[in-house]
Formats: sequence, structure tokens, C-alpha cells
Amino acid sequence: MKRNGFWLVIALVLALVSAIGASLVQTSAGAVTVKDLKWETASGRMMNALLFTPETATVDSPAPAIVVSHGWWNNREMQSANYVELARRGYVVLSIDMYGHGNSDPLPADELAVGGTGMYDAVLLMADLPYVDADKIGITGHSNGARAANFSIPLDDAAAEQLIASVLLVD
Repeated sequence: MKRNGFWLVIALVLALVSAIGASLVQTSAGAVTVKDLKWETASGRMMNALLFTPETATVDSPAPAIVVSHGWWNNREMQSANYVELARRGYVVLSIDMYGHGNSDPLPADELAVGGTGMYDAVLLMADLPYVDADKIGITGHSNGARAANFSIPLDDAAAEQLIASVLLVD
């Protein structure tokens, strides 16, 4: 029985050290704040996302921003390590669960392009954040996320004020 207790303590210590290590990696040792967001979008649906904010992004020194989207059958955590790295380099990053994925509202099949499947709705949110430079918002997506970026471009073109400064499609 003493032997099992010893291994239990070792396992718990390893789990604690691993959790602390993962937290340090995911926040770049505290230089990046990660927030879980859920909000009602301009399209009237609930969207879920992770917001990665570098400590250098402030109201006095707004940072450029990137809205990122996952591929089909994935979610906002798909490439979190990349998003932490972008935030570490000074970008505010919003990683969305597109409509119908993760914890965001479903999207009826006949409304696939609504809000750029959520990406353009996320761009609108980013433009309202006081520590984001609204003139420097980029969008990117992998696979189906690239499709969401493509859906977002005509929405931005039709808006009174264009918000998307750059697009990177990854397929």
C-alpha cells in the first residue's frame, strides 16, 4: 500500500508541474493574456472565440490584429501554439469557432455565408477593441477557414468603412 501511495504522489506532482509548464507555454510566461469570449454578433448569433492579447497592446499603443479561423471539423484551439506566437510578436489574435463548430451557434445550411460564417462578425468585434489598431486588421484561415475569409471580403467591401487590411488564405 505504501508503494502505491508513493507513485500516486509522484503522478500528482508530475501532473502539477506539467500544468504549470503548459500554462507558461500557452501564455508566453505571462506576456500574453488568453481570454475565452462568447458574445452575440452583428448577425444575431452567439460566437465563441479565444482572444490572445500581448501585454504591449494598450489603449495608448494599439496593436495590429488578426482574426483566425480553423478548418472543417475543427475548432478555435486548432493552432493555439501559432496564435500564442503571433501574440508574443505583438499581434492581438482572435481565434474563432466558426458558426456550426465548437461552442458557436449552428448555422442553417441555406445561410452559409452569414457574417463570413462568423469571421467578419469577429472582425467587427476586433475593430471595437480599444487596444486594437482598426486600420491594421488581417484575416486568415486554414481550409474551410480560408473560405470564411473569402466570404468576409465582399462583406467588408460593401461596408461603409472597410476594416480588413490584409488576407492570407491557407489551403
